[in-house]
Formats: sequence, C-alpha cells, structure tokens
Amino acid sequence: MELTQTMVVSFTCLIILSSQLVTAVPVPEEATKNVDEPVIIPEEATEIEGVTSAPGFDVFINPGFSVTSAQEEPMDGCSGDDCICPEGFVGVQPFCQPVTPTELPPEVEEPMDGCSGEDCLCPEGFTGIQPFCTPVTPTDDGIPEETPTPMPCPEGTTGVQPFCQPIVVETTPVAETTPDFGDCPSADPCFLSKPQDLKVVVGDDAEFSCDVGNLGFHYVAWMKADELLTMGNMKYTTNRRIAFAEDTSSAVYHTTIKNTKIQTMDAKPFICKINTYPEKTLEHNLEVLVPPSAGILPALERIEVNEGEELTLTCETGGNPEPEVVWTKTGALLPSGENIFAGAELVFPGLGRDDGGIYECTASNGVRSPATAKTEVHVNFAPTVTVGQSLTKSKEGGSAELTCMVEADPQSRIDWQKIQDGEVLKEIESEGVTYEIRETIVGRMTQSTLHIAEMEESDFGRYKCTAENDLGVDDEVLDVSGLPGPVTITSGADCIIDTECAIAFKVSSLNAIVEYHVRVREYNDTADEFGNLTVISVVPSEGQDGEEFFEETIIEGLNPSTQYQVDVYAHTKFGAGAASPAHYLTTNEEGATYPPPPTTTTPEPPTTVPVTTPTEGATVPPVTTTAPQATDEPSVTKINGAVSNSQVTTLTLLVMSVIALISAM
Repeated sequence: MELTQTMVVSFTCLIILSSQLVTAVPVPEEATKNVDEPVIIPEEATEIEGVTSAPGFDVFINPGFSVTSAQEEPMDGCSGDDCICPEGFVGVQPFCQPVTPTELPPEVEEPMDGCSGEDCLCPEGFTGIQPFCTPVTPTDDGIPEETPTPMPCPEGTTGVQPFCQPIVVETTPVAETTPDFGDCPSADPCFLSKPQDLKVVVGDDAEFSCDVGNLGFHYVAWMKADELLTMGNMKYTTNRRIAFAEDTSSAVYHTTIKNTKIQTMDAKPFICKINTYPEKTLEHNLEVLVPPSAGILPALERIEVNEGEELTLTCETGGNPEPEVVWTKTGALLPSGENIFAGAELVFPGLGRDDGGIYECTASNGVRSPATAKTEVHVNFAPTVTVGQSLTKSKEGGSAELTCMVEADPQSRIDWQKIQDGEVLKEIESEGVTYEIRETIVGRMTQSTLHIAEMEESDFGRYKCTAENDLGVDDEVLDVSGLPGPVTITSGADCIIDTECAIAFKVSSLNAIVEYHVRVREYNDTADEFGNLTVISVVPSEGQDGEEFFEETIIEGLNPSTQYQVDVYAHTKFGAGAASPAHYLTTNEEGATYPPPPTTTTPEPPTTVPVTTPTEGATVPPVTTTAPQATDEPSVTKINGAVSNSQVTTLTLLVMSVIALISAM
C-alpha cells in the first residue's frame, strides 16, 4: 500500500514536471476535423465541475481532447498504424503501457476494435477499459484494489475518458444547384435572336433585331458592313434613314436597327456585336429587290434598215433578281412564225419587206409589274410594179384608163411613157385635158392611173409605167388596143356541090372592121399534113349589131372529096385581131349536087401545117401569112364549091401587094 502511494506521488511529480515542459499534447489530425479549438486545462487544475480526474491524469475538455500519463515523452502526433504501440505494450500512442505478464481469459485475448458505453467495461477480475484491460492485483489483505469508475466522453465523441474519439457522422450529400443563366449556356452574354435574311423591295423599309441575354456591364454595337451605326445607347451614324431603338426593361436586352427607304446601296450585312473578348457577332443579310427595267438597242424609236440586211435587236434589262425577257411583234407573228421569242437578242439574218413593224421586249422578275420597251423596225426596199390588166381595148374618140400598182418604201416616183419598139416616143405629163395621172397611196402601196380623155389614133399603142426610189427601179408595160377580138366561125351549113362551100363568122370590135382574111389549107394524103396555104380577103358587108360584126362568104375552086383547114381573122385600122379557132371542111364527091351522107368518123388534124404546092387545077395561088394560128379543135364539114372571079381578083391583088412589100424590104 505504501509502495502504491509512493508510486502515485512519483507519478504526480512526473506529470507536474512534464506539464512545465509541454503545455499541450498534440491531437491527431483526424480527431480535430470539424471540431472547435481545444481548451487546455492548466496543469494545477485537478478537478472540473462534473468531472473528477483520476490520480496522475490531466483532463482536456474538448471534443477530441487528449490525456497524458506519467510515462515517456509523448510522440508529436500519429495517425493510422503510427499510433499502434510496440510489442509488449498496450494502448495507443502516446499512451502505451507495459503489459503485465498475466494470462488473459480466452474471450479477451484479442483486444476489441472499438467500443462505446458499457461495451468498454472490462470483465470481472480486470481493470481498465476495453481494449486495455489488466488483471486486478490482489492486496495484502486479499481485497482487490478498487477500480476507478470510467468517465463518459463529451457529446459528439465516443469511448470513455481518456480515450474519447469524435463520432464520424455520415451525411447525405446535398445536390448541387445549377446557377440560373437565363437562356444562355453560361454567365457570359449570348445572342437569343437568330440571323435574319431579308428581301426588301427598293423604297421599302428593313428592320433587324438583336436580343442579348446576360448583357451585364457589356454593351451592344450595330454595324452596317464596316460602318459603325450605334454603340450602346448612342447613335453614331449621320444617316437619317437609320433608326435605332433599345429595350432594357427586362432581363433580355432588346435592340432594333431600321433602315428606311431602302436603296440598292443598302444591300450590305447588318451586324450586331457584343464587346466580349473575343467579341461576339450576329450577322443579318439584306437583299434589295429591284423591279425590272427594259430598253432596246439600238436605242432608236424607229430603226431604218434596207431589205436583205442583217439586224440584231438587244433588250437591255435591269433589276434584282435578273429579269427574263420575251419578244413579240405587235399585230403579227415574228419572222420565225412564232408568237413569242424568249431571249435577250432577236436576230434577223436577212430582213424582208414584211419584217417591218413594232417589236416589243418584256422583262419580268416577279418584283412588281413587268417592264416593256418598244421600237419600230422600218424596212426600206426598191419598188415593185404590177398591173392588173396589161391590155386595154379602147375606141377611137372614146376614153381609156391604164393602172399600175407600185409597192415601195420609201415611196417612189412614178412616170408614164408612150413607147414603140422599146423606144420612148414621149413622156406623159398630167395636163388635165388629154392626159390625167391620178395616184392613191395606202401604206406602202401606190396606185397610179393614167386617164386618156379622148383617144386619137396616135394614142393607141404601148405605154410604160416606171417606179423609182433610192433603192432601185421597176417598170411594167400596158397596151391600149383598137384591134378587134378573135373571130368565131359560126357556119355549119352543108356543102351542096363538090368544088365550093359557104362559111359564116362573127367578131367583136370597138372600132370598125375594114377587112377579113380567110386562110385555107388543103390536106395532103401523101405528106399527111395540111399545106398549100391560100389567103382570101373579104370586104365587110353592112352586117353589124353594136360592137358585133357578122359576115358570110363562099370559098370556091376547091377539089372534090378533099379536106381543108380554115381560120379567119379581122382587121381594123389599128391592125389585125386574133384568128379564129381552126375550122375543118371536106368537099363532096365529084359532080354531086346533093348533100353528102353524114360522116361516121372525124379525121384527126395533123400537128403541123407545112406549105405545099397547089393542087393541079387550082385557081387560087398559095400565099403565106403571119396571121395568128388557131389552137382550138375544129369541127369538120363537107363542102362543094368554086371561088368566084371577084374573090380571085381580090386575092390576087393582095398577093401582089405582099410580094411587093417583101421585095421592098
């Protein structure tokens, strides 16, 4: 007992001495986390309210506080395996105690990992706390030494004094809250509006908007390409057509830029910028739509071109988008025969006189109304003269009109001439008495009429209508005739006798008939042709009904049973008219004084009529003539008869006159 007291006193002294050297015992880092600063009890304190210290211990009131004992110098601090005492000692650093060599009960051979409350009490016969229980040493009187009552640990710790450890509280992690950046992905400013692509017709207004979130202390600037328009709430441009507005009443900064009365020069990007680093931009595009315009090259209201020349019409257009072009011709088809032609150029490889007219090009691009341009193509050409009637019959003492039609552009000068054998006899002037020239102009056509009031013998003949302009000349001839018309043979009477036959005919004429010529050809069986021409002159009788003249004569001196070809033409003082169609006759049998029997066949006339020698016994010599030839198919009549002496005399005189004329030539 005395030994025990001596040890207690020594241990107490050791503690006091140690306290003078060390004022605080270091506490492991794990024991001080999330714990207030430790409160250190001065070494002279041995009792605290509610807590009684065990002999030889200093008490530190603090969660995770430490207790020092009178043993070796404590370690600076430990954690984990560094706190395990060496072999032969129990406790934890720095509170290791030597193990008393006493056999431990089987159930406490291994120290407990940790305890709290009553679990830390040692079993009966042992002293200390788990896991540092030691056997009780019996005293001399056989009564075990009283075991001190363990002190509880303060709130927030576990174990018993002096081995309190902080309670580790597992906490449920609190979900992290996402900061509110509005519609932006971060706290930095961002654009909340989208790029705009505007198409605006020239003269209209264009407006662009820019919405910015989280603008903060930044500012927004508007630019038009490289031109600064606004910065913040300040307008820098002097362009009066630029209007600026902003709205800062909400979390989203809203600004607009408006360009009024758009012009083509305004077709530039409009850019909204934020002065971040690097700067942020939102680019809007403006396309200015321009209505179409059109013009024609050559730039003339009237394009003069000559017939046969080439021409290209070009439709010059403007506008955005680029217009499409079509060509039309007013009131007519294009030279290609189509109604319209698509393309900027209309090409004429060789202009004709009918290609003139008004041409129109139309340009359209879908912006407002199409544009049109017109030009007139005027084709100049040389005159062309035509006549409706080349032969005009007139009566001596009567009137006559000659007409020619002239087409020309520009208009031509028209002249009338009296010609003969290609030579000009005289120029016809409009004198208002004998000759009068009238002209009627309709477009490119000119009708020229020569009026002869009273026809004289010298007025009959050939006239020429001549038209001339700068591009050429043309003419046509017209005849004023006093000749009779063609003779028509009307007889079909039977030839009674074998050597003569009667023939009747008629003719129309404005002038009096002065003579008829009857031409007779005999058929030659050997040569199979008509020849041996005989011309009989017949003096007209008084047979007349207005402009119709009638005549009848007897052809004599014919051969019996012979076929003849006969035609007749009439003469006025102005010349011979056209011959009658050929008429065929066949004489009766020799000595016959009665009509021949009707024929059952009609002989085909030959195609040629050569001149042959007269038939033996003929009383009329053959005579050639240049009178017109018959072309129509004749009828066939059998005749008999002889030529009278008066007719032979007339024919002889005519033949002699012809021979004398030929000799004189």
